[in-house]
Amino acid sequence: MNWTDATTYSRGNSDKKQNSWEMRTGYLRIWISTGHIYYPGKWVMTCHELHMDAYEMRIPGEATTEQAQEYAVGIVKNRLEVMLKSLDQ
Repeated sequence: MNWTDATTYSRGNSDKKQNSWEMRTGYLRIWISTGHIYYPGKWVMTCHELHMDAYEMRIPGEATTEQAQEYAVGIVKNRLEVMLKSLDQ
């Protein structure tokens, strides 16, 4: 999976610290961040295709970027599995 920088940098801001990443497939965009205005220092994710917006991930704020990326993909996979199983009911 290829994650890219999705940080929004303010003009004139000399502190260019990356705090957001995104991964796109042909069907999904997963965005993760530790710089969300309402969840500072916490990992959050967004996947609009699954109606998830600023979903607070239940991992420590000190988790690595790679851990947060893996966790976010796991959340998306779980949500998709639940949706698929609902078709069998």
